[in-house]
Amino acid sequence: MSKLDYQVICLSHLRADRIAGWTMKLFPDCLVCIEESELQDYLPYVPKSQLLLHPKYKASASIRNFIIDYCKAETVIVPDDDLLGFSSFVGNKVQKYTEPDEVLQIVENAIFVANHIGARHFGWNQTPTPWSLTPQDPITFHKWVGTIVGITGKNLKYDDLLLLRADIDYCLTQLKVNRIIMRDDRFYMDSAPRYKEPGGNNIYRSDKQIDGETRYIQDKWGKYVHFSIGMGTTTKAMVPVIKVPRQQNK
Repeated sequence: MSKLDYQVICLSHLRADRIAGWTMKLFPDCLVCIEESELQDYLPYVPKSQLLLHPKYKASASIRNFIIDYCKAETVIVPDDDLLGFSSFVGNKVQKYTEPDEVLQIVENAIFVANHIGARHFGWNQTPTPWSLTPQDPITFHKWVGTIVGITGKNLKYDDLLLLRADIDYCLTQLKVNRIIMRDDRFYMDSAPRYKEPGGNNIYRSDKQIDGETRYIQDKWGKYVHFSIGMGTTTKAMVPVIKVPRQQNK
């Protein structure tokens, strides 16, 4: 495999005392992007050389845009701050990958493949169940990714108006402009309970905010996206389905 040019930059907010046992356990050398005012909170847990300070933003979309602009590497990997490890649904039983070298191998394989097929945005499965994997079609090219994503290039940005659902909007923008998102459904990234842990985007999460952003995205993209209540979820976790068919050039 040729040398890969990438950087891992995790965005974190109000989780100084937990990030060392979460995402930094998987990516011990990553940069941690935090608000300037949180520096003293994070210093006991993260080396100063690994802290990247950003101005005060309300939306995580704005922080993601800051990271895209900051990164000097060809590709930036942006994980959430509450990750626990990859799970693989291939085979007869679920396999867990939590060692940094194992996690990096999965990430680097994805970077290599994405670069060679021209996918400028990529990620992994979003559903923590074995039946979400279709064995004969393990890689998809028109579905949304989140939790941990790879981005190559700086020409596309996240919508700063969105606090919670910017990843869905960004995926649709990628499909509109670049026509492809690579998602490897063989692996799912486990994370801490999304709606229970304090900090992160949970400080903005409410029924009103989610409903408003869902309507905003639906109005913006029309027939190319719809939201439904997924298995085991509530209206607080409406599941987005991107409806952009892949077509062969004739």
